[in-house]
Parts: sequence; C-alpha cells; structure tokens
Amino acid sequence: MKNHYLCIDFYFGNTMGQRIKKIKNVRIHREGTDTLLYGLVAFVTIALILWFYVPNKIPFWFFVVVFGVVYCVAVNFFRCPKRYFDGDTEKTIVAPADGKIVVIEEVFEDKYFHDKRLMVSIFMSLFNVHANWFPVEGKVLFVHHQNGNYHKAWLPKASEENEHADIMLETPDGTTILCRQIAGAVARRIVTYAKPEEDCYIDEHLGFIKFGSRVDVYLPLGTEVCVKMGQATTGNRTVIANLKCSSLASNTALAVLVFVVKYLINVLIGSFSYCFHSIVIMNNFIVKNIPNTITCCNLISGCIAINFAFIGCTEIALLFIIIGALFDFFDGMSARLLKVSSPIGKELDSLADVITFGLAPSTLLFYELKVMEYPHMIESWRGFLPFVAFVMAAFSALRLAKFNLDERQTTSFIGMPTPANALFWGSLIVGSCNLLESAPYMLPAVIVLMFVCCYLLISEVPMFALKFKHWGWKDNEVKYIFVISCVPLLIIFGISSFAIIIAWYVLLSVYVNTNKRK
Repeated sequence: MKNHYLCIDFYFGNTMGQRIKKIKNVRIHREGTDTLLYGLVAFVTIALILWFYVPNKIPFWFFVVVFGVVYCVAVNFFRCPKRYFDGDTEKTIVAPADGKIVVIEEVFEDKYFHDKRLMVSIFMSLFNVHANWFPVEGKVLFVHHQNGNYHKAWLPKASEENEHADIMLETPDGTTILCRQIAGAVARRIVTYAKPEEDCYIDEHLGFIKFGSRVDVYLPLGTEVCVKMGQATTGNRTVIANLKCSSLASNTALAVLVFVVKYLINVLIGSFSYCFHSIVIMNNFIVKNIPNTITCCNLISGCIAINFAFIGCTEIALLFIIIGALFDFFDGMSARLLKVSSPIGKELDSLADVITFGLAPSTLLFYELKVMEYPHMIESWRGFLPFVAFVMAAFSALRLAKFNLDERQTTSFIGMPTPANALFWGSLIVGSCNLLESAPYMLPAVIVLMFVCCYLLISEVPMFALKFKHWGWKDNEVKYIFVISCVPLLIIFGISSFAIIIAWYVLLSVYVNTNKRK
C-alpha cells in the first residue's frame, strides 16, 4: 500500500508466521501539513502587523493567546504517533481509531451482508488522534464512498444516513469484516487510503477523518467482544474483539460466493435505478424548457428582423417579424398544453416581445423615415428626425410592463397588443412604401400615425382577443365577424392587408366597447 504519511518505512521479520509489516514513524499527519503551514504563516503575518503597526499591544497579545490556543489544538488534532501492535494478529480485531466505545449491539446490515452483524462503534472527539488503522490483517475486497447527511456522529441514524466510506476486508481464513468511516456534524471530509485488491496489515493506516467523527466495525455474530460501553480505545493498540474459529473451507468459499453475487446484484439494481432516474430527470428538464426554447426562437427572429431592417431589406424583416409572431403564439400554447408555465417564462416572453414587436418595427420605421421625401423647409432634419421612430419601442416596452402587472387582461386586451402594432407597421412600410415615399406631406402623417399607435399601446381602450372558450356563435360574434372579414382583405390587398386588418381590429374593438357602454 502507498505511503501516505511523513514517515520512514522499514521492515522486520516476525518469527511467528514470518509476516512482513510496514511500520510508520509519523509525528504530524500528512493531511494536516498544509493546514498547519498556512495557519502558521497567517499567524506570524498577522502578529507582525499587530506588533509593528498597532501602537496598543493589547490586540497583539489577545491575538497571540487566542490563535495560539487554536493552533495548538490543531497541532494536537493532526498528530499521528508511531504505533504498532505487538500481540498475535490472528483472529484479532484491533481498534481502528482512538476514542470511546459508543455502540455494541446486533444490527441487521442490509446493504452488503443482508443478515445480522455485531456492530462496534468508536466515537472520536476533537482531541483524539484521527488517523484510522486497519482492524484486521488480510485483503481489501472493495471500497465504496456514499454521500449523505451530517447528523451528529454519535446518533444511531448517523451510521446509515451520514456521508461515509465502506471498506470491506477479508481475513486469511475467509471472514469478512466491514469497517465504516462516518462523517459527523463537524467532520465533513473523509480520507480513505485503502485500495481494492491490496493486502492490508494491522499496523497500516486505513485513512483519516478530519475534525471528529466515528468508525463502525461490523463483525460476524458470535465474535467475542473484549471491550465495554464507554471504554476508551487506542487505535492499533486496544483489542476490541476476537473472531471465533472458522468453519470449513467449502462453507467459507460458499459464503464468499453468496456475498459477491448479492453485491453484484445490488450494484446492477442500483445502476439501473440511477439510469432510469437520470432519464426521467432529463425528460422533465427537456419538457419544462420547450416553451422557453420557443420564446427564445421568437427573440432570435426579432434580432434577425432588426438586422435586415437596418440595411433596408424590409420584406425579409417583416417575414421574421411574422415568424416571431408565430413563435409567440405557440410558446404560450405549448406552456398550457404541457402545464409547465413559470414566472421566468412570463418574463422571458416579455423580453422577447420587446425585441421582436417593439424594436424591430421601430427599426423598420427608422429606415423608412431616412428614405422618405422631406418638405424643403425641414430637409436639414433628415440626419436626426428618423430617430424619433424609437419612441415607439419605448412605448412597446411600457405596454408589456403594464400587461405583466394588469390582472384584467386574461381573456381580452386593454390597449393595442405589441404584435398587432408590429404587424401594422411592417405591413404598411413593405406594402405601401411607394405611396409613403411619393410626396413630402406623407412624412408628418407617418409621424402623427406613430404617436397615435404609441397612445393606443398604453391606452385603456378594451380590445378583444381571439381566444375561444367554446366554438358557439353566442359570445363569439365579434370574433367570427372579424375572422370572416379578414379573408377578402388578405386576397385583395396581399401583404398590405395586415395594416388594414390591424386598423379594422382597432376600430371594431372601439365600436364594440362603445355599444357595451350604451
């Protein structure tokens, strides 16, 4: 096994069995060298600053005393004295850690053995040596680390629920011993040096647990316990139990075979469960993000529309505004169908709408104002007057912010929706560009129309929505009339029909609202 400590390894022969043992000569454990070194540097640095730069020496002496005590505790915690067992190691279970016996009882171990075992637990306080030794000599079968909670280490549930490392050992006669390193409420780092398929010796270090915890040893029933509750133990010195004589070799081999088969079955079942759980999580993640993905497609469409609007490709810009409107329609529908609506989806939808239905049509209008015919008296304004188009983008953002906070707009709209405004301007500019650019008087008309639209965006004018609770004529008359009237407009006016349809939509909404008041 690899040397994990600041030590000198040497070998000596044992006349009984001619066993070779590795002996460690360690004073400070490797796990604490960096901590102690950095702590010492910090201690000296702060002390020098306090001594030379603070006239009053009280803070200096207070710091030296307090930190000195803490540092001494840390040095004591990371100490690792040289120890080796001088007794007979055959069938002997040696304490794997310094501490106090807190549990001696029969338990049903369901994870590996699936039968009753004798559990002996040793609790390590902050002032104990925290190096862990192998309790028996033999071979390491496997090492398994399990994440978990951080209950107080002396509680019974800590053995199963806390983070722990399991080391399965096999003695030369085939007896299996489980040694479990358990994290506690303070100790949250377990270091395990044992490696599968390596030989292990009583005098070797199994691992290290930082800042107090517990070590459990699971022994076969019938094992002779040599300690009692509350007794203090010394790692690699105190004999905690003696194994009874082994059974026949055939029975031992059969027991090992059964154990291995059970372990493999548990591994397969655990792997299948993990894979199935991962698939379910991945599927839920994909389904949950479908509406947000569609909303992002709306935003991307708006960005593309803005790019083409700036370079004068108004037809393509309008096309991507329409594509964005389709994405805007389907993201809400998908969220309702999949039942995965969320606050973040609502906010993302508004951000996408600001780009596609606020900034994109404003950019189209900006380009159109640059190329329109200007009256001679204001021709000099051509360099800056087009920027007034972006006022519409600001009003679109105000409209969306108002919509997010207004609980009245669940089945209808109050004010003109931003997609309707975007389609109006896109259709007007693309379908009627020749008319708009034909005479100077069209410039003030367009600007006035823009401010009218800005007002409609934030107005309190109720406007119907094409949302059907049922397909009957009653309560849906206005919606059916609007849809039917749009068909001949689309056929006759083509691309320009969107502007006419939106204007018709606004007028029809105002008419219906006026009649309701009467």
